Amino acid sequence: MEFDYKALQFWFLAACTLGNWIYAWWSNRDKITAARFTDLENRLTALEIKGTCVNHDAMHKQVDKAVNSLEWIKGKVDGMNRAVDLLVENELRGDKK
Repeated sequence: MEFDYKALQFWFLAACTLGNWIYAWWSNRDKITAARFTDLENRLTALEIKGTCVNHDAMHKQVDKAVNSLEWIKGKVDGMNRAVDLLVENELRGDKK
């Protein structure tokens, strides 16, 4: 019984070619997936930085505005408090004319 080595060689090379094709497809798929995730991470980081910076500046301006308003109100309340103190002091003294 004789083996047909040419047919065996053909099928061996076909199996090697198919194996190489599957390996190349699998490794390229992993590279593409990794590249997509890297791109998404970069885009997400850029959006987070951009979003926080814009909102941070706007919030900082609003907080400054609120602080200035509160300081103005505090000044008015302090003035009214002093006026009430003077009125009470005048009543307690009981200046009679």
